[in-house]
Amino acid sequence: MLAFVHGPHDVQFGQPLVAHFEPHRYRLVIDGLARDLPAILVAVGNAGYAGGGMAFCPTADVSDGLLDVMIVHPVSRFTFIRLL
Repeated sequence: MLAFVHGPHDVQFGQPLVAHFEPHRYRLVIDGLARDLPAILVAVGNAGYAGGGMAFCPTADVSDGLLDVMIVHPVSRFTFIRLL
């Protein structure tokens, strides 16, 4: 699960952005396999958390030499806001 919200200001700032957000089409090549898919968010990382403590790839391990990929497939705006 994503953990973006750290206080009331984050909810106030994020909701107007999400209200008008539409999924984009992505072409990802992962381990040689091409994937064309719609997604709200794609994150690639070797550490579990990004700036501000956002848990994009919480099971990533910096010592395993691998990149983790997190894909948020299209969901309703209500569900996306709930996940924030």
